[in-house]
Amino acid sequence: MDELILRGARVRFESSADAGKRITVTRLATLGIFALGTRKATGQFFLTFEVDGDPVRMITIPAKHERDARLWVIQFNKASDAARVQSELYRTDDVA
Repeated sequence: MDELILRGARVRFESSADAGKRITVTRLATLGIFALGTRKATGQFFLTFEVDGDPVRMITIPAKHERDARLWVIQFNKASDAARVQSELYRTDDVA
């Protein structure tokens, strides 16, 4: 996870209904034509990791862990923001 923080990743918390379209694309890429016949799981949430707006990883979270996952997403995004600011400070110091 530290690597993703250093790359400036952001995590988005999505319910299975919100993530439906994105998962369909992922399923299509991994399962091909068989993706059309697979059913989406309910009672799950998804953490989508993005670097520069592009999804790089998705993790499925059971609904019973929703609260903890939401808190973790907030902490991860704060750490990522802080790393991005720190990185920008180092870049401006190198230029000066």
